[in-house]
Amino acid sequence: MIALSIVLSLSLPIAAQDSYLEFRNQFKQAMEIKATSTMAQLVKRNQAEAVDWIMLTAETISINPSDEVYDRMNALETAWKTSMETEFASNMKEYFDLLEGSTKRDRAKFKQDYEKAKSKYWKNDKKKDGPTYVLLSRDLEALANSFAKIGDRYHASDCWTLYRMCFDEYNRGPYEEKGTRRYKVYKGASQCMAHREAIGLKDRIYLNNKQIADFLKANGYAKESSGEEGGEEAGPGAKPGAPMKPKASGAEIATPLEFEAMKDLGGFQRPSYFSDGLYPMWSVVYMGGKAGPGSKGKVVSLDKLSPTFYRTGASEVKIDTDGDGAGDKKVPLTGNMELIEFQIGDGDEKRDWACMSIVGMEQDLFQGFEQHLGVSDWGVSLYVFNAASVVGEVGGEKIQILDDNGDGVFGSPPKEWGHAGLTAGQMHPEMDCIRIGKSKRAQPWSEYQKVDDAWYRLIVGSKGDEIVSTPVTLETGTLKLKFKGGKPSWMVVQGKGKYEGCYYDLLAGGSKGVEVPVGSYDLYCGDLRKGKKRQTAKTLVLPGEDMESWTVVAGKTTTVELGGPFKLEFTFEMADPGVRVAGGTVVVVGEAGERYERPWNCRPAPDVYWRKIGSKKGNKAERMKLITDQYVMNEDKKGWSKVWFPLDCEFDVNNIEQVELQLTEKKNALFGKIESIWKE
Repeated sequence: MIALSIVLSLSLPIAAQDSYLEFRNQFKQAMEIKATSTMAQLVKRNQAEAVDWIMLTAETISINPSDEVYDRMNALETAWKTSMETEFASNMKEYFDLLEGSTKRDRAKFKQDYEKAKSKYWKNDKKKDGPTYVLLSRDLEALANSFAKIGDRYHASDCWTLYRMCFDEYNRGPYEEKGTRRYKVYKGASQCMAHREAIGLKDRIYLNNKQIADFLKANGYAKESSGEEGGEEAGPGAKPGAPMKPKASGAEIATPLEFEAMKDLGGFQRPSYFSDGLYPMWSVVYMGGKAGPGSKGKVVSLDKLSPTFYRTGASEVKIDTDGDGAGDKKVPLTGNMELIEFQIGDGDEKRDWACMSIVGMEQDLFQGFEQHLGVSDWGVSLYVFNAASVVGEVGGEKIQILDDNGDGVFGSPPKEWGHAGLTAGQMHPEMDCIRIGKSKRAQPWSEYQKVDDAWYRLIVGSKGDEIVSTPVTLETGTLKLKFKGGKPSWMVVQGKGKYEGCYYDLLAGGSKGVEVPVGSYDLYCGDLRKGKKRQTAKTLVLPGEDMESWTVVAGKTTTVELGGPFKLEFTFEMADPGVRVAGGTVVVVGEAGERYERPWNCRPAPDVYWRKIGSKKGNKAERMKLITDQYVMNEDKKGWSKVWFPLDCEFDVNNIEQVELQLTEKKNALFGKIESIWKE
């Protein structure tokens, strides 16, 4: 029996009303000051809320259009495209802008029918009556087709998700020997996925359905058998055709996982920019003054799963573990690294979680200079980093899965954040990881993972209490990293196409490289550093635009060349009376086009040279300055962001209208000599 219930039990997200209101209020505030980057970050962090508001705003365009509605839609459209890089918001705006006449009336009726069908589904959620699900699935299929005919792919996809849920194990129990239920689950999941792809919406619902559809297709359930409805669909022997993904080579095995809080940072390499004890860059639970509405906070990455942290005294913080609106579990504020354990989720989804925490020192180093990070009358910053893991066994080998993206789900896709220190348009990925046996290096969580000498497809239950491992047969080759100018801690690539859910560390096998399934791979992220403890210089490695992919051939080794010679990229503009170099655009790039973002203790501070276009001789203007004082940083409302970059640099060019610039730094703490090309 295929234990799919753990991935099929996810229902459509029903977020608390206050989270939607909070998102909308924050977005409106950002709109008022035209903070485009903030709006993009809000959308990225609150995708479900953003999708809901995009749909509501777009629909209002067809019902009661106004300048205010169009302004909000335009802002949402820009924020979505910037952060998610798809045309979903634009597609919805265009659809509803052109919606008229009989189509509008038909859609209104279909929506009423959909709400009724959804109500029937939830009423049957406790009874789980099989015949009711069968009748409801027919209505949902008809509705999905009706929505599709009028171009409403969003609601068509939602209908197909509910259709899928009418047949899954969570609602219907274990699959039987014969029948078509697995095929119907595949049908609903794949149809939902197709409609969401068509409108550029690759959200959590899309990813969940894609995982289900891919799994069933790979195991031969993408064709309907001759079994009766309500039974089980044909297995792999039913001539399904060539699967899109590796075919199972053995029976799937469901084994339990147990929660294990990590007592420290692990003592092994983790593919994380944060796993080094340099807490000033960790996620912050911020609580304001000693009393009032600002004296509470949450773990941002956990979102609605997070309990509330309350500042209950001058130097006292407590967690509300029972949801009664008052803190009851004390958080140690000793100045040392402390383990905090608590539960997240509600009802049947409640589960254990943990994080390392530390309250900042009154005087600690931030980018090389002293900064007050400790408790004060106006606020407490509690710095946190994941310490939650689950342990179990795959293929006779002990495994440990770490929730290093901090979303409360073990083995989930990476999350991306708009942290300080990133140039415009860049996001910082954070990944779950898996430690196999007693390895000194954890691997990024990957859909297909090699454990000992065998390959498996791995799926973790939503509560982290079970893992389903399915042996698979696939062809493999090797990716090997060749890096000039330092020694990366880890460097992760992501598969393309059928392996887009796969992430592999190029340093996993040391100098031999890492074994990966055949196919194409892109750079995903990495880490370059040197030095120890507070003197560490480090940077996050991200892919640049138009970087080439690497193709892996069966039995062959493909070399990935990254690193130096390092260059600088930047932008500048002619400004009266001279030139302005934008400090926030200065970034180090490698020979292959990779970007070195979030420089810690290695911020570039280059000399600026200029010359008239066509001239061969350059003129030194000045050296770009860095913020090196806490008072200067705190005086600027954007100081915490600006401290990662050199400040803007303006200088006179003797009334020459067109010049070209070069940036050069002779000895950077991490990169050595770095310079740009001459740039117009």
